Amino acid sequence: MITQGKKCLYSQEWTTPPELIEWIENRFGQIDLDIAASKENAICERYFTKEHSAFKNPWKCKNGFFNPPFDMIEMFCLQADVAVNYEQDSKRVIGLFPLNVVGNKYWPKIGKQYSYRIELNPRVQYVPHAKSRKKGNAVNGPSQLVIWDRDPKVRYKIKMEVWK
Repeated sequence: MITQGKKCLYSQEWTTPPELIEWIENRFGQIDLDIAASKENAICERYFTKEHSAFKNPWKCKNGFFNPPFDMIEMFCLQADVAVNYEQDSKRVIGLFPLNVVGNKYWPKIGKQYSYRIELNPRVQYVPHAKSRKKGNAVNGPSQLVIWDRDPKVRYKIKMEVWK
């Protein structure tokens, strides 16, 4: 398992909007593991934090979700691939990323590991973390969901979906 990143784990100060979580759960089923959370922004009962690291514990989930710190996107993607495709202890893992970050920087390394991705329209309006003093939005462009799924019928598809 991967054990370290470039900077501080889980320095995420933006929370996924509840409306998007609701849409994801309506589309895929209830999220049973929040893989990149803090105590303040966890979206389900079972979650990993900086102290209880996603890289030191098995994911074992039906529907895992992560909205990772941008400096750790690659690590989360590689671990999602391991959890779903190699350890096979997870049925599906869903990652939320800015479209431009994944498309430019990480895709050559991780682009063939995922099952499919959904470009989200309209633009996701992230919520500042409860302890943050930031205002505005974390991402200056469109976002996407990248899904790792053990079901071979859904492999390698790209879709544009309206989520609101």
